[in-house]
Amino acid sequence: KVQTTAPVNPADYIALPVEKDEPCHACGRRPTSSIKRGGEKKYLCYDCLKAAKRSRVQPLPGVLDHRTFSRTKVELGRCDICGEKRAVYRSREGRTSICDQCYARLVREWNGRAGVR
Repeated sequence: KVQTTAPVNPADYIALPVEKDEPCHACGRRPTSSIKRGGEKKYLCYDCLKAAKRSRVQPLPGVLDHRTFSRTKVELGRCDICGEKRAVYRSREGRTSICDQCYARLVREWNGRAGVR
């Protein structure tokens, strides 16, 4: 998925008490659940706000090693990094459980440092 708009900072938006029938400035869907701070009439739908919150969370580079994680079938709760999705990988050494998206981010980070494309 290629992002064509400026990245959304979830801290710039205030939740509306009631959904509004205005188009989301990021995706164009209706209804919207948040409005941009500062008087700008930019509305954001719930899905775009949730995606923005999830993309803002990133672990410190090099703290977690993806090679210590193993996929589990046991219920682990929520991801320790983003807190949004269901955790499916567990590291006994790092005492951490993460979702598949955060695991993929760790692998991409490691591949980037190792020069793997």
